[in-house]
Amino acid sequence: MAQEDYALIIGIQDYPGLDDPQNGQPSLAGPLNDARAFRDWVIAQDGGEVTNDNDHIKMILSPNGGLGNVNVFNASPKTQDVVNAVNELRTISLKNKADGKGLRIGRRLYIFMAGHGIAPSMILGEGNEMEAALLMANVEPGNLGSQFHIPGAHVAKWFWKNDCFDEVLLFMDCCRENELVPSINYFLPNSGGNTLNGKRCFLFGTKWSRTTREKVMGDENGNVRGVFTKTLLKGLSGDAAVTDPAVPGFVGNITAFSLQNYLKDNIKNYFTQIELDEMKRQLRSPEPDYNCFPDSEGKDILIKTVPLKRHPVQFHLPLGASGNLQIRFNDQETPDLPPVAVQNPPCVIPMNLPRGRYRTMVSINNNAQDRIVTVTGFGDPGQNGITHVHF
Repeated sequence: MAQEDYALIIGIQDYPGLDDPQNGQPSLAGPLNDARAFRDWVIAQDGGEVTNDNDHIKMILSPNGGLGNVNVFNASPKTQDVVNAVNELRTISLKNKADGKGLRIGRRLYIFMAGHGIAPSMILGEGNEMEAALLMANVEPGNLGSQFHIPGAHVAKWFWKNDCFDEVLLFMDCCRENELVPSINYFLPNSGGNTLNGKRCFLFGTKWSRTTREKVMGDENGNVRGVFTKTLLKGLSGDAAVTDPAVPGFVGNITAFSLQNYLKDNIKNYFTQIELDEMKRQLRSPEPDYNCFPDSEGKDILIKTVPLKRHPVQFHLPLGASGNLQIRFNDQETPDLPPVAVQNPPCVIPMNLPRGRYRTMVSINNNAQDRIVTVTGFGDPGQNGITHVHF
């Protein structure tokens, strides 16, 4: 089915009109890494499985080489680069319509955008709270009109409303600070669809009127990544999967609903407590935003079924522990977690468990004791991804 899937991926990192190239101070360092990482997931066999060619994947990136001495007026990508890529997909739809096949292009369209962004508004403070616009490379301060931004939700909604895809998934890692603009870029004419039979999910890196963040990632040799995209891809790679009661064993479904919950719960794990406290004080806590259709919160949008990833957990048992360590996943008996014999306490029993909530029980000095354990996939702070459970 993924042979019917497509992807539009945009990563803009160099903004001569907003950066300080003479002093080597770009304002962003993560969008190119993020866009390429998303593409890697999109084409992976254990990821999106999209056909890896120029017909199915449209990549629009800042050119290599950094800012250099590029004049802001010549900087790219520009809006026309995005329009051209969108029109290549529209051409398929219009040809299908002319051939009597309808407007449908394929099963699913992924749209990913990373760079500087705004929440465009014709009236300051009254913008569409389900919109975000990616700024183009040739933008200048105070000149944010239709020539210099692409409204991501509008583009995604156009493909959805015009019956081009069964599902449209939009991911935007850009700021959404409310900005008054002279005109909002709506460049796509209606093609005659509008059955509203398809499904859509829009996931934004931050709430309306707030900013996104990027950070140096220690697990990526110091590369800078957008925190939203880093968390997003960790979820898409399996961590956002939830168990399917109809499927035995540790197999799970990544749905739009489970993905947005994963983002909300785990994006904070890339910040220190000091950073979180400061962002909370400024009312800028990291919290993604989303919008799904139909009104099922995305539960009916199945992105992928995957084996549940397992994460290291260490159970620390004191003297007096005896019998078996019992572990129940979501309070359910499961054959995948047989009892583990306690030997030679005090001892440490290492295990690898899928993300989720567990009830663990063991006898200590002939008294039954239990612990509720939540495996997040990130482990305890400062413990290299390991979750420690002490009885």
